[in-house]
Amino acid sequence: MLARHPLNGSFRKFVRNKTADTFKELTMNNTGATQLESYLRSTITDFACKYGIQECIDEAKRLFRQWRDNPDHNPVDPDIKSTVYCTALAEGTLDDWEFALTRYRIENLASEKSLLLAALACSRESWVLSRYLLKAIDQSNLADIRRQDAVSVILYISNTEHHRQFAGLGHVQG
Repeated sequence: MLARHPLNGSFRKFVRNKTADTFKELTMNNTGATQLESYLRSTITDFACKYGIQECIDEAKRLFRQWRDNPDHNPVDPDIKSTVYCTALAEGTLDDWEFALTRYRIENLASEKSLLLAALACSRESWVLSRYLLKAIDQSNLADIRRQDAVSVILYISNTEHHRQFAGLGHVQG
């Protein structure tokens, strides 16, 4: 909403200043936390990564890399998976994106599949999103994205901060 507003930079700086100390205090480790602390950690982590606090971005990338290195053990706390996945794919490499797509394909748990689908739309590379969109609308039996998830992919791409005006949506034909 503020992305094109002249005060966007000031607002982002304000949020970073208000969030940074709390993020450092809470960290991404949820061991022994109460339900309220878990919720606070999840919210602060989301703000910290979204508004560019480097420690949050680095930690998200580290956790995602740990998972990539050992795919059978996901170290990411369930309360912050959405933030970690999205941040890692926004700030990461094509290999990170491909890993998430592979995990989506082999995942059996619907909630995890949904998290991965949303995170795949977090890439900041328009060509990656074009590719993602084409995979979503591919109707062949070998498609990477299930047919029932195609609309979700379009919605996820259209709802990301960096790609609301994503030109790749021109690929969709009625």
